[in-house]
Amino acid sequence: MTAMPQWVFEFGSNHLDDVRVAVEGVVDCSSCSIESVDPLTESLATNLGSAYAQLHQGTIQSLVLRPSLPEIRYILLLPPRPSLSLWMGTIEYIGADPDWIWQRLLSFKGLFFVCLGRDEGVELQDEDLSVEGFPWGEWPLVLGAVRKASEPEQWVIGTGPEHAEASARRV
Repeated sequence: MTAMPQWVFEFGSNHLDDVRVAVEGVVDCSSCSIESVDPLTESLATNLGSAYAQLHQGTIQSLVLRPSLPEIRYILLLPPRPSLSLWMGTIEYIGADPDWIWQRLLSFKGLFFVCLGRDEGVELQDEDLSVEGFPWGEWPLVLGAVRKASEPEQWVIGTGPEHAEASARRV
């Protein structure tokens, strides 16, 4: 039996609500388990709204959602940090066809970037978030999309070095 490929989606926005809307547009989070990877978290909220509030307030430093959909291993939400000043979401997907998630993520107006990587996420920093500075040629990028500064309603979409291999694996 052939193992399913691992796909890692990353997306970011200036606002946690935009990341939340994108996550909830991809996955029904009503049945997600809620976790934090923070070792010192003592009182993680048990409902999603309160967990988002804790993340926004800085009470927790990360939020992990585990949906009942078996193809999605986890969803990770992270606050801005010194190297990347955007709120970020990550979805790890082990299904055969990641295109449905890619298309949904591109439909959310509040997102500034969307990446699809194979096996791991793409390490992004603030200086990478322009069309000219985006890491188009870096592993593990399969597909990338970044908003054009002069036309923020438009995505500039490009392929990464893993695109040809990823496409061949899905055939």
